[in-house]
Amino acid sequence: MRCFFGYGADGFIESVEVCSGGFPDTHDLRDEDSAHPVVRNLREHRASNDPHIVGFLAYDCACPRAARVCECPGVARDLHYVDVLQDVLIAKPVVQMFIDGAPQTDADVTLARNPGTVVRLQLRGAVPDGESVELRGNRLHVDFPTPVPMTFSGGQTAEATLVAPAQGLDGGLFVWGKWSRRLRLRVKGFAS
Repeated sequence: MRCFFGYGADGFIESVEVCSGGFPDTHDLRDEDSAHPVVRNLREHRASNDPHIVGFLAYDCACPRAARVCECPGVARDLHYVDVLQDVLIAKPVVQMFIDGAPQTDADVTLARNPGTVVRLQLRGAVPDGESVELRGNRLHVDFPTPVPMTFSGGQTAEATLVAPAQGLDGGLFVWGKWSRRLRLRVKGFAS
């Protein structure tokens, strides 16, 4: 089933264009001169509402047209960006959270620390030097300023700290970056 990604000059995917059952071959959003009304209207809409979109890339998933709708474009958008020179999708690198120097391999993290203990958080991954991601907390019930920008250098970021609260915690740490995959961890523990 075919959809199209609208992308900016930097390759970041700005839009996902879908059609029930997928776009047929006659509806090619890459064709700037298309006379087809669906293509023309969609391109005009994006040009007036999203002028930062500079091109479209076709994406074909394995779902049959009879399925009418699939989740593949949304998933692919989160995991990729567009190489605008080659007109191909590039997989975003995976980011891994390290807590006190140990890699976290599970989405549920239990921290067994005494209240007042400083916990060191660091991100590592094949993210280009100078690229920043945001570390955000949700429902942590601690003095954790969010978002915390973390910039990559040599495949890792500087450390951020979290002080173990007396009341314990049960919340989330989220990493969002334009050029890396999203990361979500549920954190619980301390004095809970």
